[in-house]
Amino acid sequence: MVRFVSRVRLLALGVLVAASIPLSALSSLQSPVNAGGSTGTCPSAPTQLANSSFEEPILPSNSYKIVPESLVPGWATTATTKNIELWASVFQGVSAKEGRQFAELNADAAGALYQDLPTTPGQKLVWSL
Repeated sequence: MVRFVSRVRLLALGVLVAASIPLSALSSLQSPVNAGGSTGTCPSAPTQLANSSFEEPILPSNSYKIVPESLVPGWATTATTKNIELWASVFQGVSAKEGRQFAELNADAAGALYQDLPTTPGQKLVWSL
């Protein structure tokens, strides 16, 4: 029997992302069995998103910067420019809900921010904003 590890994409949609996103996997991962009969292990599911409150890269206080997605660990964007706009508290009077930085979703083009996470078919996954 072969078990396939799939992925889930969590999208952040809206105007500003200013909070971390907790993620809890509620069932244990099982070892996959490939067609040859040998067993292996599935990658463990993360318990929290990477760089969930957009603290990297570090910006000076009361500023913003548009950076390539490759400089924002854990995050990707659907924007055609592949840029992510980060704000540091209290730029334009807006404070981060957690930490000192947050992301503005539509940097220089309309888009969404996301992270791909490994999952196991049949595994129950709970997440909230």
